[in-house]
Amino acid sequence: MDSLFTSLQKYRPREKSNPIENFVTEAFAWLLRKDVELGLYLIRKISERTAGTSKEFSFDGDDVTWSTQENYDGVFPDMEAKWPGMTLVFEHKVWSKLHTGQLNNYRNFHEKAGNNYRLILITGHHSQHGQKPDLALCWHEVYLWINSYIEASTANESTWIIKDFLQLLKSEGLGPIAPISHTAIWHYQEAITLKNKLEDLVGKVHKQQLILLDDYRSEIKTNEGVVGIQFNRINSDNPDVVGWKPGVFVGFVLDGKDHLIGCRIKDGLKMILNISVSKKYHDHYFKWPEYNSLIKELDIKTACAGNKWTFYNHRAEAKPFNHWHPLYLEYPMIEVFQGTEIAEEQEVRFKEMAKEALNMLTSCLSFKDFERKLNESVSTV
Repeated sequence: MDSLFTSLQKYRPREKSNPIENFVTEAFAWLLRKDVELGLYLIRKISERTAGTSKEFSFDGDDVTWSTQENYDGVFPDMEAKWPGMTLVFEHKVWSKLHTGQLNNYRNFHEKAGNNYRLILITGHHSQHGQKPDLALCWHEVYLWINSYIEASTANESTWIIKDFLQLLKSEGLGPIAPISHTAIWHYQEAITLKNKLEDLVGKVHKQQLILLDDYRSEIKTNEGVVGIQFNRINSDNPDVVGWKPGVFVGFVLDGKDHLIGCRIKDGLKMILNISVSKKYHDHYFKWPEYNSLIKELDIKTACAGNKWTFYNHRAEAKPFNHWHPLYLEYPMIEVFQGTEIAEEQEVRFKEMAKEALNMLTSCLSFKDFERKLNESVSTV
């Protein structure tokens, strides 16, 4: 007998234990088995979200089984939806992080078996999205889907229990996002120390002088909403003069207001490499062939298979845009430090990622051309 309370009782809170993720999963799975139409509706919504991507799949059947804690050679995904020819593998997180290699364990199991599958990650916040699932969702999105299903459906015997499940999500801070979010409350004390910790990390790495850029002088930058290492190009005629001809920054963005890139970090903070240009070139640089060739090269490099850096052409994509900082390489900060536990590991990871981004930039043939163009007299432009 498929009883809700039997499903949940093994996850009841005990002293020093409140397994809310498993509790939510079992309630969710029971609900999807109980209300067949809701289960089909959820799969169709997931199919819609993957449409147009390499992970899209078609769904026009109704022979779906929902299960939890399937054994994948000793690892256990939270939930499965299965029908002939396809398996959806769900991993659910409330406020905890993915374990190292967690999604890869599920991938390896299905790849070895030759199964057709998709990995679906559902979390409390976008910042928990990592390890490249086929689709990443937040619980508040699932909440809105289920609520839409209730509003569009005629009343049935499941309605009351569906509403109770939504109330469970809401009570755990997993419902629609409130102005004062549960995420902010949970993590405020830790977040207010983040800038100081990043400054300490960047300061130690900078002192070692292991991240260098030829013909540039480096300094620590901790204003304008960023923390990292700023490289300013040395004037070939006067080595004591440096400037943004161009400037190259590598580090972390914590506040996007100054750079006008707040939209880029709404789903989580990022490590960036940023190219900056002095004011006297602002009316000219975007017209140069050298600049536009650099855009094409960076776009190609970041599009290569296996490259996790994202290219962002701020000047072309943002309205309004910041003339000073037109081009970016971006990497989710949470993935930069994934799996690290001690400060030394995080310093090594920052150095590796910074070098990787700088190498990507300096290996562009057009970057040298752009440097030369910026160091010509503005009167020749």
